[in-house]
Amino acid sequence: MTPTRIAVVITLPVLVFYALISGASTPTVRSLIMIFIYMLALFLGRKGQWLNSLSIAALIILLWNPKALFELSFQLSFIAVFSIGYVLEKRAEDSGQNAELQSLLVEGGTKGRSAGIKRMSEKVKTAMLITIAAVLGTAPIVALVFKQFPLISPVTNLIVTPLVCFVILPLGFVTGFGALLFNMSSMPLSSVTDAVTHLALKLIKWFSNIPYASYRVPDPSFAIIALYFLSLIFLMKSKFKWRFLPLVFVICFYLVSPYLSNNNLRVTFLDAGQGDAAVIELPDGKVMLVDGSKKEPDMGRIVIAPYLWSRGIRRVDYIVMSHPHPDHFGGLIYIMDNFDVGEIWFNGRRSYESLEFFQKIAKKNIPHRILARGDILKAKAYKIYALHPYDEFYADSPRARFSNQNSASLVLKIESNNASILFTGDIETEAEENLTRLGNWLKSDIIKVPHHGGRTSSSTGFIQTVSPQTAVISVGRNNPYKHPHPETLKRYEDEGVRVFRTDTNGAVTIISKANTYEVKTYGDSRLKKVSAWQDEVRNLRLLL
Repeated sequence: MTPTRIAVVITLPVLVFYALISGASTPTVRSLIMIFIYMLALFLGRKGQWLNSLSIAALIILLWNPKALFELSFQLSFIAVFSIGYVLEKRAEDSGQNAELQSLLVEGGTKGRSAGIKRMSEKVKTAMLITIAAVLGTAPIVALVFKQFPLISPVTNLIVTPLVCFVILPLGFVTGFGALLFNMSSMPLSSVTDAVTHLALKLIKWFSNIPYASYRVPDPSFAIIALYFLSLIFLMKSKFKWRFLPLVFVICFYLVSPYLSNNNLRVTFLDAGQGDAAVIELPDGKVMLVDGSKKEPDMGRIVIAPYLWSRGIRRVDYIVMSHPHPDHFGGLIYIMDNFDVGEIWFNGRRSYESLEFFQKIAKKNIPHRILARGDILKAKAYKIYALHPYDEFYADSPRARFSNQNSASLVLKIESNNASILFTGDIETEAEENLTRLGNWLKSDIIKVPHHGGRTSSSTGFIQTVSPQTAVISVGRNNPYKHPHPETLKRYEDEGVRVFRTDTNGAVTIISKANTYEVKTYGDSRLKKVSAWQDEVRNLRLLL
């Protein structure tokens, strides 16, 4: 038996064992199958092809678990390897190094003696091509999921990846199994492993803090993704001198597309758990955020910021805190840290819980103003009215301080040429009775249901005075308060109001149209199982 075959026989069981103890994730299984096929080819004295190995690995994983096709790890892993393989194959063809392709793919590079500066520069060039190929190949999925494009990853991968793969992992493997096999009370070289690991983490943190290390991008449509990959194929296949132009055009169109939208009012009530969060895109292009739900978990980081980035929004002109309760301002702290904020509006009331919120305003030196009944912001295509509270208002609720703070919520009415929306915060019966005196000033097409649909809000008289056509309840699934209350839902139903809920409908978006408005839910933006040709047409429209 040749030394190569002996090496294959010894190595394969170790790799299988490592894959099992590491959790057998999709990328690990993909790597194991590809290496297995490559080593089998070596054992049989044949030269396998990387694309066959990749295809067989994908087929085996999908036969084992068909749902893996929709897993992020499967998509990123296989697209990255395919991109790297294709680029290395082209490079091997150009440089006449076809014999090294399999080892480059599986081992990440060939081990050999230094052959001077030219050979070293070729190695660096190949490493750069590998990381650029992986970044460009996975860019649409990264943009769709993480809302960003990593600008410096081609450089950071050259430094961090070898450190992790060739130093930290072998050290951990040797020290871990050394302690296990020889029954040691502590792992040998653990201090070295810790030091190198901390170095890698510090490098990652340092790179991530570099300005513009990553660029926030909007969600690409499926049409943009398709055009992107077609332009990449054209770039790689064509011999045309200006073959990069289609790719540049697609990227430029994608980046400017969020700013090509029409001048309609667009309001999105986000599915942000048991809290309020609404993004208002005003007709003049300005953006308002009314409340920010909770900080635990941080809905600013988990829900609000990703939505803003997906819409291509980097500046929030107005942040509105309806009242100082944690389920309304918690997520706003993350927004202030990660977005350019123009101004903060609030009702003038503070609480002990909101101390961090106001400290952040002071630290960021963000302009802020107190709104009260009678304040009006007028623009060309819309008006914003502050209807509540006023300085002398005090609820004096029998339900004590918490209810008093709820009833002091800032109430805003946004009125455009085609629709009017009333934002009510968490006002309860006492505030509603006071507001009904405003009569027609309160009348609105859409209402954000007060206090998540609680029983102590949305009195019949208040609903009749507002006279809405549509109501939206911001509420969390299976919340401990049992919101919305059945009695509240019944009152809206009795008045003929169409009710949407973020816990059942997901995010609810209202878009003003010519003399009317349109309501869309999260489900309307998802592909639907086809049962008729109309469903197929609907799905195609969503894709495009």
